[in-house]
Amino acid sequence: MLSKRKLKTIIFLLGSWAFFNLLQDEILDILRERKLKKEEEEIYSKESETEENRLSKSTVVLFTYYRSGSTFTGELFNQHKDVFYLFEPLILAGVETGAENMKKELLERIFDCDLPRFSEYSSSKLPSYVKDSCGRKNFCFAHATKEFCSPPFCGEDFTNDRKMCSRGPCKVFGKNGDLIHEANRICNSKHVKAIKTIRITSISPFVEFFNEFDSSQNFKFVLLIRDPRGMLNSRLRISRIQKHETDKGAEITKKVIGICKKIVENIKTITSSHFMHSRTIILRYEDVALDPKSYAKKIYEKFNLDYPENIDSWINQNTHNDQKSGKMNIYDTHRESAKIAFDWRNSRSNRKMPYQFLQPLQKGCAEMLNLTGYRTFASEAEMFSENLQTLVPNEEVDFLLHL
Repeated sequence: MLSKRKLKTIIFLLGSWAFFNLLQDEILDILRERKLKKEEEEIYSKESETEENRLSKSTVVLFTYYRSGSTFTGELFNQHKDVFYLFEPLILAGVETGAENMKKELLERIFDCDLPRFSEYSSSKLPSYVKDSCGRKNFCFAHATKEFCSPPFCGEDFTNDRKMCSRGPCKVFGKNGDLIHEANRICNSKHVKAIKTIRITSISPFVEFFNEFDSSQNFKFVLLIRDPRGMLNSRLRISRIQKHETDKGAEITKKVIGICKKIVENIKTITSSHFMHSRTIILRYEDVALDPKSYAKKIYEKFNLDYPENIDSWINQNTHNDQKSGKMNIYDTHRESAKIAFDWRNSRSNRKMPYQFLQPLQKGCAEMLNLTGYRTFASEAEMFSENLQTLVPNEEVDFLLHL
């Protein structure tokens, strides 16, 4: 039989053991809580970094129209080291209007940096000149993306020689996937993805689509417009329509009037949608042509991009004609931008617009011209008058075009 003293000792030891276990459990609970808290903080930190990284990235879509000065404006994005730029990637959906679902599929792939190769869409109803151009490297307009003009895509750096990049010793985006994987990696590494397209003539069917992807893309939009008279004149010249070929000229005029109506529709879509209005800038090609450096600064600032050191010299090279050759390539960006923008109404220019197309175009484009601040001309004398400015500033237009 245990003595009282031994019994007290045993009870004390049992109590101490229980207390120790309780203390140990408490300590373990505290350690578990600290570990969980640390893990939560690490997860939150990673999520914050991911969110910060996501918010620092954006996708720019440049909506524009054929012969609207978009090549030069798009190049302002392509020249920036932090931008991955694609020139007309939606051509894979065809050159005609419509095909919205296919265009959305292509856009979604680009948003995810899963860049489409030509061979994946070569069965599309594409003109032979598109198939020839896109099939050369199995990637449409690869030469228009600066990264695709240097190693590993080309044997040497052709960044400043797009003709060599287009036709020179550059690799094909083949089936083995090596180049396309590298292209996708570069796409993912840039702060900004920029897409220039003339294939979305009507923005309205795409608003909901863009809204759906905004959380991952942080969209910004540019609507680039041009005086339809300059646009028509450029199209007449490319089609080599002569002054006496009124029927052919009338057909092209009709198409440009259709573009005017689309521009008005798109501006109304943008201004009536908070999602689009808060993310979109509207640019007139003529404003950019008159003061390219100032507008380049405004555009970079709007999209949170620093002003590249090389951009001033690049703008000088690409807004002045090559005086040595004396030749002018109507598909080139190496031209005197301000002169070309208004050459359609220069009486001394061999590129002036035939007057017989002016009044039908102005009548069909009246709403667009008024909405966007372009002066209308009542006579041939007014059209060629150097005393009348083409751009007519007013408060409504200034608000609409405010950068």
